[in-house]
This record gives sequence, C-alpha cells and structure tokens, in this order.
Amino acid sequence: MPAKKKARSSIRPKSMGEIFEEVFMKPKWWFLLALMFLVVIFTIQNYAVVRLKLLFWVVSTSQAILVFASLFIGVIIGALLSKKD
Repeated sequence: MPAKKKARSSIRPKSMGEIFEEVFMKPKWWFLLALMFLVVIFTIQNYAVVRLKLLFWVVSTSQAILVFASLFIGVIIGALLSKKD
C-alpha cells in the first residue's frame, strides 16, 4: 500500500512588513499607544510619596499608584452596582 503524499499548503508565511501593517496600522493600536504615553507622563509627574492614613493604618506610597488604585476600586464598585439581575 503506497503512502499518501501530504498536500502542500499554499499558505505562505507573512513578512515582517505585512505583520506590522496588519497589527500596528489599526486605529485601535494608535489609541492604545497614545493612552500608554499619557499614563507614563502621568506617572512621571506624580511620583511623589504620599502618606495615607485610614483608622489604624498608615501607608506611604506613590501618588500615581494611589490614584490608579482608587480608579480601579471605583471601576469595580461601579461594575458591581450597575450589574443587572
């Protein structure tokens, strides 16, 4: 019984230029790149250490981390409260 020959795929690998155009030329990627740039600028400008006092706890942390943590907690609370039953 002769062995079956595997059919060759006519799909050729993409070049780096094609991959670049396919991924990075979409508006979504430019928006994300601009957003990341703004986050870096925000972090550089708000690197000062601040003290947070809450009842018995005292925490010293970067102002940028405190703002991002507050934003994250707010998003989670908003998502939980807006969930439809």
